[in-house]
Amino acid sequence: SAVRNQPQPQGTGPNRTLRGLTELQNDLCGSAAGPHPQQLQIVHSQHLLLHYCSTFQPLPCCRQQALNSRLRLSTRMPQNRNGVHRNNDLLVLKKPLPIPLQIPACPPAATCLWLAPSSIPAVSASADLDEAYVLSPVVQDHVDWFVSLLNGTPLNVTEYNERVSDDVLASLTAEEFADVVAGLRDIDDTWAMTEVVFSVPSGAIVRLTPAVTEPEMLLNLSVDDDGRINGLLVGPAEPPVLDNPPKTIEEAADRLSGLGEYFNYLVADVSAATATNGGALTCSESNILSASGSDEPTPIGSIFKLYVLGAVVDAVNAGTIAWDQPVELVDEYKSIPSGITQDDPPGSNRTVMEMATLMMSISDNTATDHLMVLVGRDAVEAAVSSYGHHMPDLNIPFISTREFSLLKLDGKSFDGGLDNHDTSPGPIGQEYIDAVDVAERRRILADLRNSSVDGLDLTRWVQEGPVAVEEIEWFASPLDLCTALVRLQQDEVASEILSANPGIPDEQGLFSYIGYKGGSEPGVFGMAWYVEAAADGARRVVTGTVWDPDLHIKDQTEAALLLGAMRDLSAASGDPTSGSVCLHRIKKVVMLLLPAIIHVALL
Repeated sequence: SAVRNQPQPQGTGPNRTLRGLTELQNDLCGSAAGPHPQQLQIVHSQHLLLHYCSTFQPLPCCRQQALNSRLRLSTRMPQNRNGVHRNNDLLVLKKPLPIPLQIPACPPAATCLWLAPSSIPAVSASADLDEAYVLSPVVQDHVDWFVSLLNGTPLNVTEYNERVSDDVLASLTAEEFADVVAGLRDIDDTWAMTEVVFSVPSGAIVRLTPAVTEPEMLLNLSVDDDGRINGLLVGPAEPPVLDNPPKTIEEAADRLSGLGEYFNYLVADVSAATATNGGALTCSESNILSASGSDEPTPIGSIFKLYVLGAVVDAVNAGTIAWDQPVELVDEYKSIPSGITQDDPPGSNRTVMEMATLMMSISDNTATDHLMVLVGRDAVEAAVSSYGHHMPDLNIPFISTREFSLLKLDGKSFDGGLDNHDTSPGPIGQEYIDAVDVAERRRILADLRNSSVDGLDLTRWVQEGPVAVEEIEWFASPLDLCTALVRLQQDEVASEILSANPGIPDEQGLFSYIGYKGGSEPGVFGMAWYVEAAADGARRVVTGTVWDPDLHIKDQTEAALLLGAMRDLSAASGDPTSGSVCLHRIKKVVMLLLPAIIHVALL
């Protein structure tokens, strides 16, 4: 207890250390004139931040988190369109670090508790990368305690209550935590910490190795300013991959169609996208290489943020806002995770560039809503049309993530349980669905202005399943998303922002550029890419969404892996449906799923 209660180093809290992406970038990459998204990509690749917030994220997605975290940064960085390597003289990691790039909504089976380290050390290009990480005393104490439990020390409830934060205690009782430990002991009854993979004063990632069996596990543990555990994730040391990779795009699509009630997708060659509407590029049927439901309106989750980014780009180009303009954080626009800005103190500021980058790279919902307020709802609705949506009225009024959450969940009853799940929303959401016209819907949204998301039952939503995914949602067809991605590529800053998170790492170096946005919620899982092939410069758009209005997606990890396989197969020279890209065959790792869901995340 003396170790746990010792003072923490100054400036290690999330709001003190993470002064904004620009300043953090300067810590890591040296001083710069302004925020450069390609440098932020390096930050992401080092897995040093991404979820440095003091909030919990849903856990059954741990397999997907591990999948999305395996970026390997080396001097062979992707080239930009001028053939120049990005940031190849900056920081080089010798090994990947398993911190997630994205967190999809989780299936009901099980979950884990997650919080990434909230304190990021300043590292320069001259840092000694061979220097071993050392655990801070408080983190060492907690890790030793956890390993002792795995090796048979009985759990003392009083000690557990003292070690974990109040938020963890409210969400994961000592009895539930004991079940987690028992699950690991079922794998092996003797464990050892064999490596410190990563460490900062307020957290660490350590490798846990069983004496006899497999797999090795990674423990990611973080502490708050009082030295109490405020985040815990246990997952396999290796990410999941497909046992039987598809050989063609059509095979991947066929398997994806079995993971939900519906699956719409598109793979298009946009190297010669046609110019219409006064010169704006547009995807059409002639660009399609493979597709199903390419023109059908589809629930897209947070992929809608492409249109918010478009509205921001248009406002910057019109001179009404600027990338370096500060935006004040206001409680009124606070939304649910994913993201970090919901934990920023009211009155603090982030720039438009920071918020746009957070919106696209970690799907920060609160940042998204602040940007929507900044440019105006009407501007976002206009962007839906100007970025090529063929049925823009489907998204009018264009709802914010906060409004989306309130409409679905405010007053929602989950009394039916898993066996009798009711997909209808709460009373306000039902009123919104039943509204006779757009004016009535706008009035309902205006009435939500003073409502808070703090009391929404996100846990039950994740556990039980979809809510009104075909009524309260953002919609776009695969062709709509294709056009939006192509048009956003015409703006250099938007292109760089989109490249901050590749969605799934490009392990084979197939692409010189990857622009990405994903979206998920219970019942919806989608991913959308604009890529440029390294071999021949071919430009492709790959987008697909699995959804089910009544049930969870059967396996989000499988869905992500198969969509990633479609993206990689699109890089094949000649006919990308022929399967000429070799996909690695590595046995799928079984994920330990912990029994405590805290928050749902929209990707």
